Formats: sequence, C-alpha cells, structure tokens
Amino acid sequence: MDQATVKISEFAIADQDPPISRIPHEILAMIFVSTQPDKLHGLASGQQQQIRIPVEIPVSHVSTFWRDVAIDTPSLWTTVLVHPTQPSELMQIYLSRSKTYPLDVVVNHGAGGFVDISEACLNMIISHVDRLRSLHVAGPINDIYRTLSLFHHLAAPQLKELVLRGRGLEWQPYDRAPHIFAGGAPALSSLRLNGIGLRTCLPPLSAITSMSLYDLQLSGLWKYQHFLTVLSSTPLLAELSIHGLLVDHWEAHANGPVQLHSLRSLWLSGLDTHVSHILYSLSLPHIKFLSLNHLTPSTNQGIFRLNSSGTPRYPTVLSLVFTRTVSFTGFSSLLPSLTHLTILHCNPLIALQEVFTMSTSVTPLPDLETLTLFPLCRSNWQILCHLVNLRIRQGFPLRKLRLDYDSWSLFPLGPSETLNGQVEVEVLTQAPTDHEM
Repeated sequence: MDQATVKISEFAIADQDPPISRIPHEILAMIFVSTQPDKLHGLASGQQQQIRIPVEIPVSHVSTFWRDVAIDTPSLWTTVLVHPTQPSELMQIYLSRSKTYPLDVVVNHGAGGFVDISEACLNMIISHVDRLRSLHVAGPINDIYRTLSLFHHLAAPQLKELVLRGRGLEWQPYDRAPHIFAGGAPALSSLRLNGIGLRTCLPPLSAITSMSLYDLQLSGLWKYQHFLTVLSSTPLLAELSIHGLLVDHWEAHANGPVQLHSLRSLWLSGLDTHVSHILYSLSLPHIKFLSLNHLTPSTNQGIFRLNSSGTPRYPTVLSLVFTRTVSFTGFSSLLPSLTHLTILHCNPLIALQEVFTMSTSVTPLPDLETLTLFPLCRSNWQILCHLVNLRIRQGFPLRKLRLDYDSWSLFPLGPSETLNGQVEVEVLTQAPTDHEM
C-alpha cells in the first residue's frame, strides 16, 4: 500500500462518527429512560428534594443524534414537574414531546408565600387531565385545596395514583369542598394522604386497593361517621396504613364493624385506644399481614378476640410485625396461624417467651417458619439457641432465623455453627422493610 493510500484511509477513519453514534435508536432510547431517577419517590415517601435539571434535558443537548432520539422518545417526557418557578414554555415542551402517553404530574407549591404556581401552568395540566396516570401535590394545605378545586368536575379515566402531602394548618374551613374528579376516576387504585385529611373533598374510592393515611391531625381529624363512610366505600381495599391520630371522637360501635373482605395487609401506629377503636370498627375476615408500631404492652388483648366465644378474631393472620415494642402478651394464642414473626427495635424477650415454651405437650405457633429479630440483643443469644433446639425436639422446627449483623457477630463460634446446622440463618445489615417480611 503506497503512502497516498494510507493517508486517504486515515482521513476516512477520522471522518467516521464515534461508536456511540452507531448505537441503534431503540437501545439508546432505553438507556436514556433507564437513567431517569424516580422523581415521584421523594414526594411519596416524604423526602424533600431539590429541584434539579432532569436527565432528559442534558441528553437532548449532547449531539444532533442524541437530541433526535431523546425528542422522539415520548416516555422520556411523561413526568411533568410544576412549581412556582417553572416556566410554562418548558411545561408545554413536555406535554408536546410526551405525545399521547400517560402523564405523571408533580405539583409542588413549595413553602407558599408571595410566589405561587401560575394559573397558565395549572390550566395546561387541566387540559391534559385525560392523560393523568398519577398526580402528586405537595405544599401548604390551603394551596393544595385550591389546586384540587380545579379538578372537582373533571374525569380522569387513566388516573391510578393520587398522593397529597400537606404542610401547616388550615386557615379556611374546607368541610364543604366538592369531591374531586366527580366525573369519575375508574382506574384510581392508590390514595396516600400525609398531613391533609381532605374530609369531604375526596376522590372516587370504589377502585382503591391501597390507602395510606398519615398524620392527619394538623389538617383536622375525621368524624367517626366519615371514617366509617370512607372505608365502606372501598370494597376492593387490600392494603391499609394508618399512622397517627385519625378520628376526633370515637363513638359507640352501634352499627357493627365495617366489612373489609378484600383487606390483606394492615399497618397501624398511634395511641393504644386509637388503634383499639380502629380494630373494633373493622371486620377483617381475610387479613394476612398485621404490623403494630409504637404501641405499649398494655394494649387491650380483647381487640383480637370475639366478644362472645373468646376465640381468635384474626385466625387468618400469617405475618405479624411488632416495632419499638411487643404490644401485648398472649399473641401466640390469639394469632395461632402465624408463619412469620418480626420483632424490630425492641428487646425480643417477651416474644421469645411467646414463641417457645418449656412444656413438651404444647407448642405455641406450630406453623411458625420464619423469625426475624432486629436486634436480638447480646444477652438473648443463649436463650435463642436453647429454644430453637427445644422446638426441634418438639417436632416444630423453625425454617429460618433472620438476625442483625451486630448480634450475630457476638455469637461464640461453637453456638453459631450449631445454630447454622439447625436452622437457616440470614444475617441482616439493616432492618427489613415491610415488603421484605
């Protein structure tokens, strides 16, 4: 090959596009979408997040090829952020580039004050209400009500999730606020209220399968009848989470409990009397998971019994979680079908006494498979080893022990090896979440 040919070849190679420009359009689009953070998670979980430049903006300014791919990927533009400093022109870009795809809209009023979200921005969302897949609204309670009032007569056929996070106190009464999405929201399955009770200003509830009610006292507690009406309107409700006070005054349970035949999981935390009244007000014939948080050991055991026969009220409960304290004694006889027991952030000695017995004729919780202790506490390892061996002798061995790393690291070598041979041991570096139980 002569020198001229070599020079021509070098120029040809130098003139080629870089390898990344030859990635197929569909693959590059998938990469762009996968790099997007979950913009909705922070608001749903209560975390405060700074408003940052979303990834779809910089990737659409790298090169002509990347820009064409980004603009031609509607799913990259479906999360629309609305806040007081948001230009309406940028919102219009998102609404246009997302084409007809369902929208996830986050309305953040910030701390309130003199600068609020422009009417033009809110009207853009209203004009695309038929595309709403989720709606998250955060800010001062009165600002949230003003935003929701724009949706009161509308239909949202694709709306699946509504999350509201209120701050501060109500300065105006909203007990007569109209229901939102009165035109219908047949797909709405998830409702999360934090710091705002809505009271009469509620969306359609007939399709709700998951409901979370957290710290509603600042915005005004519910009346007892409203509490019953709301739950009676949720025939498909499968997951219910109530944290903090909810009802201002508990009345006599004259009409009997609300039947929640679809409910499978229930999380409760708050005052003992508050939790007791909630459980007295509900009939849960198919409940499988129960989590009790921050109660005291004096919690009334009667809430787990039928008034007449004294038999267990929740024989279908398979998984029980105590957090911060083991709330009552005798749960082994009150919840006989348990297969999973979790004790978090408290001394598990009461639980160990409940799970194991020195009697050879009676074994509590015969179906128990998994025991989670976080932490075990250093002084309890000998008791645990002895009682695991006892259950083996009784013919009801545990299948799995889940222990915190700090406690497990303090086990002497011999006992730890013996325990590992008797039961599967999973060592946890952090407390498990409810979804890992």
